[in-house]
Amino acid sequence: MKILITGSRGYIGTRLCQILNKKYKNKFDIIGLDNNFYQFKKKFEKKFLLKDLRNIKIEDLKNIDVVIHLASLSNDPLGELNKDLTKQINHRATTKLARLSKKSYVERFIFISTQSVYGISKYKNKTIRENDKNIKPITEYAKSKLRAEKELLKLADNKFCVVILRPSTVHGPSENFRSDIVLNNLAASAFTKKKIIINTNGKPYRPVLYIDDLCKIIISSFLKPKKQMQKKIFNVGYPGKNFTILQIGKMVKKVFKNAPLIVLNKPSHDERSYKVNFDLLKSSFSDTINFKNKNIIKDIKKLKMYFIKKKFTLKDFTSDKTNRILKLRKLLKSKKLNKNLKFN
Repeated sequence: MKILITGSRGYIGTRLCQILNKKYKNKFDIIGLDNNFYQFKKKFEKKFLLKDLRNIKIEDLKNIDVVIHLASLSNDPLGELNKDLTKQINHRATTKLARLSKKSYVERFIFISTQSVYGISKYKNKTIRENDKNIKPITEYAKSKLRAEKELLKLADNKFCVVILRPSTVHGPSENFRSDIVLNNLAASAFTKKKIIINTNGKPYRPVLYIDDLCKIIISSFLKPKKQMQKKIFNVGYPGKNFTILQIGKMVKKVFKNAPLIVLNKPSHDERSYKVNFDLLKSSFSDTINFKNKNIIKDIKKLKMYFIKKKFTLKDFTSDKTNRILKLRKLLKSKKLNKNLKFN
């Protein structure tokens, strides 16, 4: 089986490739596609295509069985930095990739979307299901992802299986680590600054998801029978584990006991807050994830061990090495990322 992974050298992509290689050895041929702006040198793919997603060609999809589409401008603040670029990559390039995949007889297309499509939960005591009607994204990142979802579902048929995953905010170790997402950020702050800093009041809800669990769900979603997966949208996270940012900070405190938890109560530019229902995922993937015994504290301990092993420094934490917004600003300023690339 040949698998194309877009964003194969990103935070999730590198870890997904590692897990596929370790667990399944030579069962799959992994073809990666990435612009490699982080100059990632380790090669976990059998073949690597160094290119912008917007430049994808039908020849790149020859003999591909499964497409796992991770590549995007990958969170809400990042998407707001350049809205037009976000639309180009997250919506238009995604639908182009899907159309070419279908023409190339790709059997399954797995799209990694986002729970940010939920914006601000209308009901504080109700968790949001995949098919709820009050889905109102508030950022360009989320809007572009939702538009792409709708286009992809229109393409699905009995020969082209489309699966959409809406992950919680991911955390955990990766060879291309991200420090600008909530739990990773708080843990990295505790390790490097010796204090856990929450800039806002910490009240917004952010369900979290361990990176290895997301990778397992992705793999399982192309191994399960098509009829179980076709045109399905899954919230990916843990039932009963919707946490506020403050609650996440307190969990980090349990692992980094000597780091004080500081809540600055600054005004937030990010209004998102959502509590999500994961019942559909649990009923479909209980053979993949041990939902009952899930322990976020253990995940944070793994993060701590990762920081120790990698000798993670304050410079690593605060530089564009791990912070995507800083990197994008640098790429835009140097014109290494083409804002005006024309594509069909």
